[in-house]
Formats: sequence, structure tokens, C-alpha cells
Amino acid sequence: MNIKEFLPPILIRFAKRLIGLKDSREYESYSKAMQVCISDAYQNIELCNMIADKTVIYNDILKEKPF
Repeated sequence: MNIKEFLPPILIRFAKRLIGLKDSREYESYSKAMQVCISDAYQNIELCNMIADKTVIYNDILKEKPF
């Protein structure tokens, strides 16, 4: 279980600020987000492949154990 399942988002944001973690941000477009991104983000093919592989695994798990 994850603590995020029990706490409202406002408390999670407050806790992150208390310990110095930055809150996630939303951008108007992908290009604006890339301007502040310090890495190659989703331009990295290895990262994209890993995310796709994990998504397939997660999807298979959900098919086996529906809620």
C-alpha cells in the first residue's frame, strides 16, 4: 500500500514542501516543458522502451487480477 492512497493531495503537497521536494508542474506544451528539462527526457529511446515494457507488464497484471 502507498501512503498517497490515504492522504488527500493537499497534504501530500504540503509534506513535500516541508521536506524541500519540488511540486510537479504543468506546462502549456511539450516544447515548453523541454526548455526547463535538464535531461533528454523522452528523447532517450532506452527510457521509452523501459516505460513501454513496464506498461505491458502492468497491463497484463491488471488483466489477471481485476479489482
